[in-house]
Amino acid sequence: MIMSGIKDKFGLSDKSHCWLVYVGGVKAEDNLKIAMKVGIWGFPELPTDRRQVTRGYETIKKIRAGDLFIIVSGFQIDATLKSKDKDGKLRGRLPLESYIGTFKKISGYLTTSGYYYDDKNMIWPDKIYPHRFKFNHSPLFDVKDVPCNDATLGKSLRNIIRVAGMGGKPAEIDPETIDKLLMVLGSKQKTDVELPEDNIPSATYATEVTRYERDPIVAEATLRRANGYCESCGKLAPFTGKDGEPFLEVHHIEGLASGGADKLQNCVALCPNCHGHVHFGRDGAELNKKLQDLMTKLYRRK
Repeated sequence: MIMSGIKDKFGLSDKSHCWLVYVGGVKAEDNLKIAMKVGIWGFPELPTDRRQVTRGYETIKKIRAGDLFIIVSGFQIDATLKSKDKDGKLRGRLPLESYIGTFKKISGYLTTSGYYYDDKNMIWPDKIYPHRFKFNHSPLFDVKDVPCNDATLGKSLRNIIRVAGMGGKPAEIDPETIDKLLMVLGSKQKTDVELPEDNIPSATYATEVTRYERDPIVAEATLRRANGYCESCGKLAPFTGKDGEPFLEVHHIEGLASGGADKLQNCVALCPNCHGHVHFGRDGAELNKKLQDLMTKLYRRK
């Protein structure tokens, strides 16, 4: 089961589990793009004479709606080790001591269905991939160029990803390992974006002004959930920011300075107009209550 801190960040249930898969190679990454479009993940049928069939697919059958699904993709081996691996790509039997480099991307998603079998509908061009489950293809987090070494991911998590790459099936991750991974990913999130004062952070440190440091993964997940649309008025973001993304501001419904939690259920993505309305409008408190009711309804369904 997922620990309460992670559960609160992403609106997971007490019964949620976390699964990780590794995607490497041109064909696999092309299939990944298709999976992103349709929101379906699939695993191939294995020959019945292989011992790992039963064990591997019994694992897949444990996947349920509301789980956290993490995709790790595009391993590039460290330049100093390329002499052992000419093109710098992941090898199925790459030893752990050589498993040092950078992952192109690590993304997290919520599953929207449990395991099901479908050998009729062809989604990917090379194989049927009948062992499937569905997921919300709008990511909770999406972090690029993640370093892979002892100081960042550590030996245990690196080995989990390495084995997932060799086996081609999902690995279940324990709560402590997820927490370690999210700490690494959090350090990679953009933290230099100017934020409105209501995003006054969660942990304090002393200067002339007291500020709170918010969790960048929660902010990123809130923006991903909104998908470019204000969660109050429902309109598309009024302009594109310098990072190329629709410009929305993350608002904490109950301010962090007032004891509000830094988690998805307490955050909404607003256009600048609605954000100003909440803080300075005559009926701002009423609008804030509507946003709170909206989030309560959204996460009650999960």
